[in-house]
Amino acid sequence: MALLDKLFGRKKSLKDLALNDLQEEKIRLEEQERRTHKTLEKLEEDKVKLFKQGAAEPSQRQKIIYARKIKELDEQAKEHDRKAALLSKQIRVVNRLVSMKRKENELKEAGLWSTIAQMDATELEAMLTDGKVSDEMAAGKVRQILDILETETEMSETLEEDADTMKLVELMEQAGESGKIDEKLAEAEEVLKKREEEKEEA
Repeated sequence: MALLDKLFGRKKSLKDLALNDLQEEKIRLEEQERRTHKTLEKLEEDKVKLFKQGAAEPSQRQKIIYARKIKELDEQAKEHDRKAALLSKQIRVVNRLVSMKRKENELKEAGLWSTIAQMDATELEAMLTDGKVSDEMAAGKVRQILDILETETEMSETLEEDADTMKLVELMEQAGESGKIDEKLAEAEEVLKKREEEKEEA
C-alpha cells in the first residue's frame, strides 16, 4: 500500500514511527475523505438536476445531450467512489496503527510486540487489511494481536458492506420510491438501535 510506504519512508518498522505522525496522517486523510464526499454530493445533485431538465425537454436530441452529460457525471462519481473507498481503507489502517502504538506496552507484556516490530510495510498491510501473514507460524500471534486491539471482526472486512448497511440502503430506496421519508427514516433508526443493543450485549 502506498500509504504505508509513505508513512514508513526510511523508517524500517512500526516501532520507528511516532504516534504524532500517525495522528497527523489520520487528520490529513479524513480531510481528503471529507472533500471527496462533498464532491460526490455535488455530482449527484448535478445528475438529478440534469435528469429533471431532460424530462422537461420536448426535443429528443436535447434529451440525448442531457443523457450523455449524466453518464459523464456518473463516470466521475464512480471514480470518486473508488477514491472514497481507498481513503476509508487507509483511515482504518492508520487507526489500527495508532491503536498498536497506544497499546504497545500491553502487546509487549503479551510477548507480541517483537512480531509487529519485525514486520515491514508489506507485511503490516497484509495483517491490517486481511489478518494474514506470510509465516504460518506467526498466524496464532497475529490472532492474539487482533484480539488485543479488539478489531478482530474489522480486520477481516472487505469492501462489501454488512447486512445492516445494505438494509439502510434498501430503506433509502423504498423511501425514494414511495415518498414515505419519515416512515422509512423511523425504520432506519430501529435498525441502528438494534445494532447498538447487540454491540452492548456482546
